[in-house]
Amino acid sequence: MSTEIIRWLPTLAATPAGPMRLFCLPHAGGGITAYLPWVAALAPDAQVIPVLLPGRERRWQEPLLDDMEALVAALVAVLAPEMDRPYALFGHSMGAWIAFELARACRRLGLAAPQWLWASGARAPDRPSRRPAIHTLPDPEFIAALRRYNGTPAEVLAEPELLAMLLPMLRVDFGLCERYRSRAEAPLSIPIIASGGLADPEVSAEDVAAWRAHTDGPFRCHMMAGDHFYLHGDPPPIVAHLGRQLGRA
Repeated sequence: MSTEIIRWLPTLAATPAGPMRLFCLPHAGGGITAYLPWVAALAPDAQVIPVLLPGRERRWQEPLLDDMEALVAALVAVLAPEMDRPYALFGHSMGAWIAFELARACRRLGLAAPQWLWASGARAPDRPSRRPAIHTLPDPEFIAALRRYNGTPAEVLAEPELLAMLLPMLRVDFGLCERYRSRAEAPLSIPIIASGGLADPEVSAEDVAAWRAHTDGPFRCHMMAGDHFYLHGDPPPIVAHLGRQLGRA
């Protein structure tokens, strides 16, 4: 296994293989930690493989990627050799858009398509944001906006030292999201499942349902109790939905 794969997929070698690989993409400011409990929860139906982007957790010394096309190109280069068995994509918030663009890049390049794409906690790519950009604000205003828009886990906002360390990454990730515009392309043909929190102030049920326009294949929409980070919990309700989806695959 190459050093590059270990950097991006640090848990790959340590998790037992399953009938399907589930690559999980993070929210803004996120790493692989939030997905680690899913490894056992979804075994043996899937090999859960969280993707670790540069500039966070054990890759914190690496330069952050602030451009969606560059990020997706880097992901394709790493993941293509790991697409030799059935796989699916899951992404939350920023990760949903990354997963969507990754699926489209695979189609353009003639690579194996994911069995399905799960977009969580994100507006459909063609839906406009209802708030102004925040990533260029001075620190106090930026932090206030993070609290107001519920775009960062509460445990991060509650720790000033941790927040100060994460601010550069959060700015880059929010900038990536705020600059992101999906190019006009034909809808995907794979199933898309979209989900969101009923109390999410940023992503409405209509925003989630609008993912329907981005596939000619089957589509399902799940709205669950909770806010933007509804997928956190012990266990999070979304794990049961994922288990049922894996049972269908």
